[in-house]
Amino acid sequence: MLQSETYNNGSEIVWSMILLGYAMSFIGPFTSNAVISIIPTLEHTFSVSIALISLSITLYLFPFSLFQLFSGAISDRFGLMKGVLTGLTLFALSSFYVAIAPDISHFIIARALQGVGAAFLYPSSMAILGEFSTPEKRGRIMSGFGVATTAGVSSGPLIAGFFAAFNWRLFFFILTVVSIMITLAFIAQKRYLMRSNISGTKDNAIVKNIITAIHDLRLIMLGMMGFLIFFMRIAFYTYLSETLSKAPYFYDPLTIGSYISVAGFAGLLSSPVAGFLDDKIGKRKTILIGSMFLLVPFILYFTINWVTYLLLLVVTMSFGITLVFITFSIIAVEINPKLRPTYSSVYNAIRFLGYSLGPTMALPIFLAFEFTGVIILCLSVALVTLFLAFTNFMKQFG
Repeated sequence: MLQSETYNNGSEIVWSMILLGYAMSFIGPFTSNAVISIIPTLEHTFSVSIALISLSITLYLFPFSLFQLFSGAISDRFGLMKGVLTGLTLFALSSFYVAIAPDISHFIIARALQGVGAAFLYPSSMAILGEFSTPEKRGRIMSGFGVATTAGVSSGPLIAGFFAAFNWRLFFFILTVVSIMITLAFIAQKRYLMRSNISGTKDNAIVKNIITAIHDLRLIMLGMMGFLIFFMRIAFYTYLSETLSKAPYFYDPLTIGSYISVAGFAGLLSSPVAGFLDDKIGKRKTILIGSMFLLVPFILYFTINWVTYLLLLVVTMSFGITLVFITFSIIAVEINPKLRPTYSSVYNAIRFLGYSLGPTMALPIFLAFEFTGVIILCLSVALVTLFLAFTNFMKQFG
């Protein structure tokens, strides 16, 4: 079996796989964040409250988080090809189901199935990027992973908000077509995957690999920090959207999506910065810088007219999140190269659990204290993350 180093000559094989990895890292965040900007439209379509719409976000992201615990280990055992094709097929079918959902119950079920399909794709993309890159190039390759993920996060609300002006269902019909195209492109790379270190193993070690990853304190700490940041991010954007759609603002879905998307695109600019800083000053210092940026928007909320300077606030937060997450992703794929899919799965399962629980857990605070209560919650989470970045655990990453 060929070692990953044999793919590091900048050939077509490397870049075809890396581009597929980027595509898979794009589609999950693209889909999860799309609902945020069309919350008011979905409330009107299905005649339901914010509580049920926020539940649709949670029930996409919860199976997305949970099944990642197993999807990577399954790919380790049976090969990445089978795991990814399973995920892409389910994702395409469930996207079509979302598009034709007649009521909120079917919509939520379809979103949950989308989350299961996406659970096979996101950790697989990290494993592919780790496999087809050298340690010397990994910072730059993983910064591209950050760009793809952030592009998905950014463009989802904008594009969904655009289609909401006509028919929000069109967004999910197009998503179905895109996922089919990615499936066909992945099948075309089968011969390369079968020659790599992630083509499957002969031993039945799925549970053993998961247990190994769960017992690795380094991975669990990374996952918990990712959990906190994702919790903060989704809670902020979910109830920002709801706040801006009501009095006295009455923003339309496209405007709300534009704010979220511009902030995300600003994160694209910070992706190369993160890769550069990781190489030059080390991972721990990069995480510290990113954590400091997370504090700024929530502190400024109480000192300025936040609506007037909203774009500045969300851009600053996006910059900090991108710095932190790219560094976390680099660390996650380097901890145990032999079990990259499993380690990527466990890491992503833990951090996306924060994304899945954010809307639901923050809802009582929003109902009791409105958006200001959510801001205080996010500020508290950012402070805890900064504290963890200063612990002795992070010193080992330089």
